[in-house]
Amino acid sequence: MRKFKTQLPNLQLYRMLGIIGGMGPQAGISLYQQVLAQTAAQKDQDHVPTILWSTPDRIPDRTAFLMGKEPTNPADPVADIVSQMAGLGVCVVGIPCNTFHAPPIWDKFVYNLLVQRTEVKVVHLVEATVQAIQTQMGLSSIGLLSTLGTYKSRVYTNLLATRGITTIEPSDQDRVRLHDAIYNERYGIKALNHIGHQAAKIIMDVADRMDAETMLLGCTELCLDWENGHNLLENRFETVNPLAVMAAAMLQPDFEGAAWGSGWRKDEIMT
Repeated sequence: MRKFKTQLPNLQLYRMLGIIGGMGPQAGISLYQQVLAQTAAQKDQDHVPTILWSTPDRIPDRTAFLMGKEPTNPADPVADIVSQMAGLGVCVVGIPCNTFHAPPIWDKFVYNLLVQRTEVKVVHLVEATVQAIQTQMGLSSIGLLSTLGTYKSRVYTNLLATRGITTIEPSDQDRVRLHDAIYNERYGIKALNHIGHQAAKIIMDVADRMDAETMLLGCTELCLDWENGHNLLENRFETVNPLAVMAAAMLQPDFEGAAWGSGWRKDEIMT
């Protein structure tokens, strides 16, 4: 898996980092593990103060919303949580869910923060990942493994195209199979909290059909541990873990990838 550059943060520039968990619940833990791993700490006190807030019962499924099966925009409860975290001293927030960054959700989330006058920096997971792919890898194409919601929104595909990078995607049938490997209530990654044998078989079959040398893990569940510790994707492909990119961005005092969202300007509302 590709490692991305980071540096020891100046702790005086931070009061606190915030991680919005619950999408799925393991993703918040995985992001915090990345933050810890990328902090050059010699003792407990060198680590950046962090709040991990996981209330999955408050946040509707992102793909269900994008597919028209869920009426409530997940942007609304997440914006409320971020506002609460800001009140606790959080300055930089990471939301470890790729699908949440689809424009119909992200733009509403940013609008809500502006209306609520919530002053925080929020890392845009997709923008930060695409920037890292462009500047640190120099690829002309990359395979995308993701949920149906992320494919439908084309959030990665469109942004990669602006950087001259072609996205290689599975067939429509394989997208459904991959989505099932993530969501299936019996053997899916969300159900098991790791990548079990049946899900792994589907993931590898889909990936092998895509004719790509590098795979972008465009769903946080695909970044979780594999059963028996054998990560078959990493053995066969170079992989990009957006959670590693997000952690690196959160630890930069002046990270790029923070965004108020397309279509909204801070000064239009915060007057």
